[in-house]
Amino acid sequence: MKFSWSLVMLISFGLFICFIGYFVVKINSDPKLKYHLVHPNYYQEELKENDKNTALNNAKKWMYNLNHRNDKNYLMLYPLPQNHQFNVLGYRSSNPEKDFSVTVKSEKNGDTIRLDQLLFDQGVWKLTIKWDEKGKAYRIDYKLTIE
Repeated sequence: MKFSWSLVMLISFGLFICFIGYFVVKINSDPKLKYHLVHPNYYQEELKENDKNTALNNAKKWMYNLNHRNDKNYLMLYPLPQNHQFNVLGYRSSNPEKDFSVTVKSEKNGDTIRLDQLLFDQGVWKLTIKWDEKGKAYRIDYKLTIE
Protein backbone atom coordinates (compact mmCIF):
# COMPACT_ATOMS: atom_id res chain seq x y z
CA MET A 1 0.00 0.00 0.00
CA LYS A 2 1.34 3.40 -0.96
CA PHE A 3 0.86 6.39 1.40
CA SER A 4 0.44 9.89 0.10
CA TRP A 5 2.33 12.75 1.74
CA SER A 6 -0.93 14.23 3.11
CA LEU A 7 -1.78 10.95 4.88
CA VAL A 8 1.76 10.77 6.36
CA MET A 9 1.43 14.36 7.61
CA LEU A 10 -1.98 13.61 9.11
CA ILE A 11 -0.64 10.51 10.92
CA SER A 12 2.41 12.48 12.13
CA PHE A 13 0.25 15.25 13.56
CA GLY A 14 -2.05 12.68 15.18
CA LEU A 15 0.92 10.91 16.85
CA PHE A 16 2.34 14.24 18.00
CA ILE A 17 -1.01 15.24 19.56
CA CYS A 18 -1.19 11.85 21.33
CA PHE A 19 2.38 12.32 22.59
CA ILE A 20 1.61 15.79 24.01
CA GLY A 21 -1.69 14.52 25.46
CA TYR A 22 0.16 11.72 27.25
CA PHE A 23 2.42 14.24 29.00
CA VAL A 24 -0.48 16.49 29.96
CA VAL A 25 -2.29 13.56 31.58
CA LYS A 26 0.90 12.37 33.30
CA ILE A 27 1.70 15.80 34.76
CA ASN A 28 -1.85 16.34 36.01
CA SER A 29 -2.18 12.88 37.58
CA ASP A 30 1.26 12.40 39.24
CA PRO A 31 1.42 14.14 42.67
CA LYS A 32 5.25 14.26 42.53
CA LEU A 33 5.01 16.55 39.53
CA LYS A 34 2.75 19.18 41.14
CA TYR A 35 4.55 22.51 41.29
CA HIS A 36 3.21 25.81 42.52
CA LEU A 37 4.37 28.88 40.70
CA VAL A 38 3.70 31.14 43.69
CA HIS A 39 5.54 30.80 47.00
CA PRO A 40 3.15 29.77 49.81
CA ASN A 41 4.21 32.78 51.90
CA TYR A 42 4.18 35.16 48.95
CA TYR A 43 2.59 38.09 50.80
CA GLN A 44 4.92 37.83 53.80
CA GLU A 45 7.93 37.72 51.47
CA GLU A 46 6.58 40.74 49.59
CA LEU A 47 6.16 42.67 52.85
CA LYS A 48 9.78 41.91 53.78
CA GLU A 49 10.92 43.19 50.39
CA ASN A 50 8.79 46.35 50.81
CA ASP A 51 10.33 46.94 54.26
CA LYS A 52 13.81 46.55 52.76
CA ASN A 53 13.01 49.06 50.00
CA THR A 54 11.56 51.53 52.52
CA ALA A 55 14.72 51.25 54.65
CA LEU A 56 16.88 51.86 51.56
CA ASN A 57 14.84 54.96 50.67
CA ASN A 58 15.12 56.27 54.24
CA ALA A 59 18.93 56.04 54.07
CA LYS A 60 19.45 57.72 50.69
CA LYS A 61 20.95 60.78 52.38
CA TRP A 62 23.80 58.68 53.77
CA MET A 63 24.02 56.15 50.96
CA TYR A 64 25.27 58.63 48.38
CA ASN A 65 27.82 60.22 50.73
CA LEU A 66 29.15 57.04 52.37
CA ASN A 67 32.87 56.55 52.02
CA HIS A 68 35.54 54.37 53.58
CA ARG A 69 39.14 54.68 54.65
CA ASN A 70 41.64 51.96 55.54
CA ASP A 71 43.72 52.31 58.65
CA LYS A 72 46.32 49.70 59.60
CA ASN A 73 43.93 48.12 62.13
CA TYR A 74 40.50 49.35 61.07
CA LEU A 75 38.23 49.97 58.13
CA MET A 76 36.39 53.20 58.82
CA LEU A 77 33.02 54.03 57.27
CA TYR A 78 31.79 57.63 57.29
CA PRO A 79 29.67 59.75 57.43
CA LEU A 80 26.90 58.02 59.34
CA PRO A 81 24.50 59.31 61.99
CA GLN A 82 26.10 60.07 65.34
CA ASN A 83 25.48 58.09 68.52
CA HIS A 84 23.73 55.15 66.90
CA GLN A 85 24.23 51.43 67.03
CA PHE A 86 24.72 49.79 63.64
CA ASN A 87 24.38 46.20 62.51
CA VAL A 88 26.93 45.54 59.77
CA LEU A 89 26.67 42.45 57.60
CA GLY A 90 29.66 41.60 55.44
CA TYR A 91 29.18 39.40 52.40
CA ARG A 92 31.98 37.89 50.35
CA SER A 93 30.55 36.17 47.28
CA SER A 94 33.69 34.18 46.52
CA ASN A 95 34.04 32.75 50.05
CA PRO A 96 30.89 32.43 52.18
CA GLU A 97 32.97 31.31 55.18
CA LYS A 98 34.24 34.90 55.45
CA ASP A 99 30.75 36.41 55.83
CA PHE A 100 30.21 38.19 59.14
CA SER A 101 27.70 40.12 61.19
CA VAL A 102 28.81 42.62 63.83
CA THR A 103 27.14 45.30 65.91
CA VAL A 104 29.11 48.52 66.29
CA LYS A 105 28.46 51.93 67.76
CA SER A 106 29.52 55.14 66.08
CA GLU A 107 32.42 56.97 67.66
CA LYS A 108 31.67 59.50 70.37
CA ASN A 109 31.23 62.95 68.87
CA GLY A 110 31.83 61.49 65.44
CA ASP A 111 30.07 60.12 62.42
CA THR A 112 32.42 57.18 61.82
CA ILE A 113 32.22 53.50 62.59
CA ARG A 114 35.27 51.26 62.83
CA LEU A 115 35.38 47.66 61.68
CA ASP A 116 38.32 45.44 62.57
CA GLN A 117 40.59 44.93 59.56
CA LEU A 118 40.88 41.21 60.50
CA LEU A 119 37.30 40.69 59.28
CA PHE A 120 38.34 41.47 55.72
CA ASP A 121 40.46 39.66 53.16
CA GLN A 122 41.51 41.11 49.87
CA GLY A 123 38.76 41.21 47.30
CA VAL A 124 35.29 42.56 46.70
CA TRP A 125 32.95 42.92 49.69
CA LYS A 126 29.33 43.89 49.99
CA LEU A 127 28.42 45.52 53.29
CA THR A 128 24.89 46.01 54.52
CA ILE A 129 24.59 48.63 57.26
CA LYS A 130 21.33 48.75 59.20
CA TRP A 131 20.07 50.93 62.03
CA ASP A 132 16.87 52.29 63.53
CA GLU A 133 16.12 55.89 64.36
CA LYS A 134 12.85 57.13 65.84
CA GLY A 135 11.05 53.95 64.84
CA LYS A 136 12.20 54.10 61.22
CA ALA A 137 14.48 51.48 59.69
CA TYR A 138 17.51 52.52 57.65
CA ARG A 139 19.67 50.38 55.38
CA ILE A 140 22.68 51.01 53.18
CA ASP A 141 24.14 48.50 50.73
CA TYR A 142 27.78 49.42 50.17
CA LYS A 143 30.25 47.69 47.86
CA LEU A 144 33.99 48.03 48.36
CA THR A 145 37.23 46.45 47.25
CA ILE A 146 39.97 45.64 49.74
CA GLU A 147 43.45 45.58 48.22
